[in-house]
Amino acid sequence: LIGGEAAGHRLTMGPEELAALKAVLSRAVEDAAAGLSALSHQIWSQPELAYQESRAHDALCNFFLTAGGWQVKPHYHLDTAFRADWGPEGGLAVGVLCEYDALPQIGHACGHNLIAEVGVASSLALKAVLETLPDLKVKVGLLTGASFKLAVFGLVKAERRTEGGVNGAAPGRKT
Repeated sequence: LIGGEAAGHRLTMGPEELAALKAVLSRAVEDAAAGLSALSHQIWSQPELAYQESRAHDALCNFFLTAGGWQVKPHYHLDTAFRADWGPEGGLAVGVLCEYDALPQIGHACGHNLIAEVGVASSLALKAVLETLPDLKVKVGLLTGASFKLAVFGLVKAERRTEGGVNGAAPGRKT
């Protein structure tokens, strides 16, 4: 049995329920496969460096805007970062981070177009599973932007500066 608690609900599943959820997850990714592949190829074919990835940003925002049910904040702390959220407030929150910038001279040899594709696929699959569990209050958030990790670190560092930095590290020092 798989068990856990989310937003005050105890969740216990047997093998049959788990198999059903895996089927929902797989179906969600399979149903989106063509769009996900096109999205990845679009990002790969037009490499953009960090803070300049406007075409990739727009493609990803449009993907979520047309996917249905997602709330999209198109410029989340950075011009080329966005946040897509689905689900109720007041419960657990699951965050998926994806990036889509290219590197100088090698383009998407870094695979960030694939990281974006997998992040979107994971978010869609999780949404599909959670839709079958309406009593479970879980919000899915996709946080994006090639440089979003640095922005988040900077934001967290600024917010927690009086507490000694992130994870106890001195502000300005990597953890």
